[in-house]
Formats: sequence, structure tokens, C-alpha cells
Amino acid sequence: MASDCSSFHSALDWYSGQLLRRRRFPPSEVRRQLKWLRDFGDSFPQRVEPAHVGQREVILYFAEHCDEFSDSVEWYHRYKAIETFYEDMASELGLPSNQIKGLYDENDIDPVSYTHLRAHETDSYLVCRLL
Repeated sequence: MASDCSSFHSALDWYSGQLLRRRRFPPSEVRRQLKWLRDFGDSFPQRVEPAHVGQREVILYFAEHCDEFSDSVEWYHRYKAIETFYEDMASELGLPSNQIKGLYDENDIDPVSYTHLRAHETDSYLVCRLL
């Protein structure tokens, strides 16, 4: 991965330009998506490089924050922002792969439930059981 994206903050600096230039989002949408991505990056207990984030971290983020969303589909819009962020890093910066791509799709728009999160569990990725 490019050295200028070794942290979430440096990756977000790069990505803000991507959103304005390549995706041509209006400034208000850029600010909203960057806030969501910053919230996601800040949710980790320690500083984690973007390349080391996988499905487990995404599922835990949504499990821990599901009560904070303003409407029933905000979580999905946040997920799509995170997924697109990783897709752009994979295609533009050589991130090994987008490990979170396809985790959720339009069929999952109903609010995230604990049962739904448990359905994504594997032996190596356990959903927090403290909910």
C-alpha cells in the first residue's frame, strides 16, 4: 500500500481529493462521507492501518453503532461509503484486495439486527456477544 495511506487519517486526506475529483461529489456529500469514514477509523481501540481492516471490523462497527443512525437505512449508506473507500484504495493504491466488498447489498437494507450479524459469524470472526 502507498506510504501516504498507512493510517486512516492519511488515507482520508487522499480520499477527500478522490471524492471531489474522480467521483465529483458536492462538498456537502464529501464532508458527510469523510465524517462516516473518520467515525469508522476512530472506532478501533488502537490505530490500525486501513489494509488490516476486514469483515470482522466492519461487522463489529455496525453492531456497536446501530442505535446511533438517524434512519433505518443510514447504516447501509455508511457501509457503501466504507466499501467504496476500500475499492478505490484497492484500485488506485494497490491495496491487496477489498476484503469488505459485498458484505452487504441492497437486500440487507432492513436495519441490522444481532441475528443478522450472527449469521456472518465464522470460527475466526465472532460477533461481540455483549450486545
